[in-house]
Amino acid sequence: MFEPRSVPDGLLAKYPLLRGARVDHPMRSFRPRYNLSIGHPAVREHYAELVENLLREVPQLEYLSVWSNDSGAGFEYTSSLYVGRNGGGYVIREWKGDTEVAEAAANNIARFMRLLRDAGRRVNPRFRTLLRLEPFWAEMDHLWPQLEEGIGVEASSLLTRGWRLNYAHPRIPEAREIHLTALHNHFLPEESKPLADLRSRASDAEIYFSAGTSNNHEPLLGIPFPWLAAEKLADLAARDVRAAGCMGGIAPPSFTPWNINQEILRGMQAGACSDVDAFILGTAARWIGTDLAADLAAVWRCSDDAYRAFPVPIWIYASWGVWYRLLTRPIVPDIEAIPEEDRRYYEMHLLATTHNRCRVDFRYDVGFDLVGPAHARFCVGLMDRDLFPILDHATALLASLRERASGDDARACIADLADRMTALRCWYRNQRNVAAWVAGVHGFLESVDPAVQSDCRALLREMVLDEIENTRELHKLWVGSSTRWMILSDVGETTFVYDRSFGEQLLRKIALMTGRENDTPRVDPDFQWRVPGLTS
Repeated sequence: MFEPRSVPDGLLAKYPLLRGARVDHPMRSFRPRYNLSIGHPAVREHYAELVENLLREVPQLEYLSVWSNDSGAGFEYTSSLYVGRNGGGYVIREWKGDTEVAEAAANNIARFMRLLRDAGRRVNPRFRTLLRLEPFWAEMDHLWPQLEEGIGVEASSLLTRGWRLNYAHPRIPEAREIHLTALHNHFLPEESKPLADLRSRASDAEIYFSAGTSNNHEPLLGIPFPWLAAEKLADLAARDVRAAGCMGGIAPPSFTPWNINQEILRGMQAGACSDVDAFILGTAARWIGTDLAADLAAVWRCSDDAYRAFPVPIWIYASWGVWYRLLTRPIVPDIEAIPEEDRRYYEMHLLATTHNRCRVDFRYDVGFDLVGPAHARFCVGLMDRDLFPILDHATALLASLRERASGDDARACIADLADRMTALRCWYRNQRNVAAWVAGVHGFLESVDPAVQSDCRALLREMVLDEIENTRELHKLWVGSSTRWMILSDVGETTFVYDRSFGEQLLRKIALMTGRENDTPRVDPDFQWRVPGLTS
């Protein structure tokens, strides 16, 4: 649950003394949103009643995991609130220093977690609460000693404060942005020390791993990277982690009937996966027969290796690209050369307010500079050199498997995987081309050297033509495949999911990009300062 979460304005109009922290993002919302101050006893009583009522309905419920300081939730006076430290009048008074404020904020968090635990235990004595750690780097020195029996934590690492891990990309040291992805495929021995400290106080930690769509290749389903998943799970077991949090859960077998990642998860939970290679080969043999099993496993290995060759040019795009409509929006040197009305089909669900630069500039989102042109160009080169040849080999293996498959089950499994690998290639090309846009556009804008500018324009020309062809390939898959290779909504599109208009949007993207390959690169540096109706 995301708590303490914002509440309706009408509630705070009736009880203004209970207003807590402002928790909205000022570049993603035009209306301030506030939660209730958990510094007030009436609010704490409210939360206790909520939890106790929930447990009386579902007494088997054993824990609640609190994700905070995100998505409309936040603890008062913590440093990672979107607008900075703020809150009601009950946690700390004004004119205190950073240390005193951080300590008061931490005490408020710990009291809330104890409140939830104790309320649940009035029904279920085993009930516990879990707190996601990453947002509380500034408060950690005061918060950590208060973790106790029945109050645990969830985290990617117990060694790292905040969102930046002290774990490197498994193959590309320059790529540090791997948080929550399957590329965070190890858990260091040094993690055992803070884990032991927690357990000395009868607390514990649940550690994240990601074996599916979430944080990896969204919105694609069933992408295989079984060795990455197995490596992380093996390390967690070796460090005596007793519970692992699977980010994004699992995909239903009706959507991904041959999901080797989930077989790895099942096998390791059941103690049947001590030899990962043998387990994967045995699963392949069970699905398509012993004669073809080695080549099927080789395709899975190609997919796994391709992910290891992915430099994650822009982490937030790789993890949550649907927010930014990367697959359906035109990628051209001057986005504003396309009229706003023509861009509305994807901007209506884009995670952006009117003045957010990500509407016209892939380099920026809200206040973040996501990647510079030099590193973007570096990532493009790595993908062209290392990643796409691996996928070429996978394509050749799948073609050979199609020719040799004899049974209906084997042919169905191979066809399913071929569609997913086609979608995966399109996804990687799209990520590559967004990075090429940053390298080309901002490389052009930051240079006065005609040779550099000419090179940037050549890169952009190639990028536009490649992304048009890439989108055609994706549309061809959309039209011709019966495989459920991506997450879709049957009831309507939102910022978080595409719907059945996806194919139509791909065709719009192609039409809007056609003929734009030679446009002059341009971004309005003052875009975020525009006020519709006031300035132009």
